[in-house]
Amino acid sequence: MKRKIQDTPLNENKVAQALNKAVNGSNLPRQSGIGWLRGLLAEYPENRAKKRCVDRLEQILVGRGKRDVPLWGINADDIGAYKARLVARKCRDATIRRDLDELGSMFETAKVRKVVRKNVVRDICRPPRPKNSPRRPFTEAELVRVLDFADWEWFGMILLALYTGLRLRDVSLLVYRDIELPSKFIRANVKKTKLFEPKPIPPPLLIYFKALTWPTDLDQPLFPRAYALVVEGELSVLSRKFVGLVEDAGVRDRGIKVRSRVREGADKFLPLSFHCLRHNHTSMLKKGNVSEAIARAIAGHLSIAVSDVYTHLGEDVTLAAVAELPEIEGVSTLY
Repeated sequence: MKRKIQDTPLNENKVAQALNKAVNGSNLPRQSGIGWLRGLLAEYPENRAKKRCVDRLEQILVGRGKRDVPLWGINADDIGAYKARLVARKCRDATIRRDLDELGSMFETAKVRKVVRKNVVRDICRPPRPKNSPRRPFTEAELVRVLDFADWEWFGMILLALYTGLRLRDVSLLVYRDIELPSKFIRANVKKTKLFEPKPIPPPLLIYFKALTWPTDLDQPLFPRAYALVVEGELSVLSRKFVGLVEDAGVRDRGIKVRSRVREGADKFLPLSFHCLRHNHTSMLKKGNVSEAIARAIAGHLSIAVSDVYTHLGEDVTLAAVAELPEIEGVSTLY
């Protein structure tokens, strides 16, 4: 007589833990995962974003009864619950992507150090990045207005971005040693390309540098407040401060939800931000008849296609370009 198999409810969490243990192996370190991650944070003492992610992950694990689970016992379902918590709190897609990137980098470090065999964070889908919307450069009147409202630190940072094309993070991390007045070059460490890009110093910027009071310690930052925020992992805070500045100057409307707004026709451009100064820089190079190759080398663009995105010649330039086009004989008599 065959025995009847009794139906029992399936504990999905236990099944996930068993599968994860089978994948990673029980011979891996049994220190608590949160404990290991907090130890890793010691290598990033000023990165608040990573610390926030570990704190949030700990809350998720405690709620799921996995407070002391080893790192290899944390599965994709746990990370999925982490993402679901952010979604429930109506966090922006950019915040969710950032958190998953931060956690993913820490789990990748654990994988390299053989604490886990798989980076489970990579199994979680990130929200898609929004389609690129075009930016535009500041007009001359807008620049004058913003500079008039800027304090001495923002004034200098705007000038640096305008005349070198450096991004907000790269400008913020400059120290006096990076400025070589004899050679008239800035030796900037550009994070995006992971290269030291020499930036030639144009005359207006050279006047600004010579007017500064230089410290004896050349490793002091040019812009201390911005430097401190970026080192602490608060680049987004600094970016919002600049947005506040352009709003105070009256060149950007307050309370614009950048990613949710439909941009069509005249409103297709993203609201003005610090990165728009890079568009100003590239456009000034092209208007100054700098050759394409030299302009790309100065701005740090790796292709003509990227360089074209940052080029805005303006209606005055294009109007002047067609002013001397020849008239086709006899056509004017037709109208």
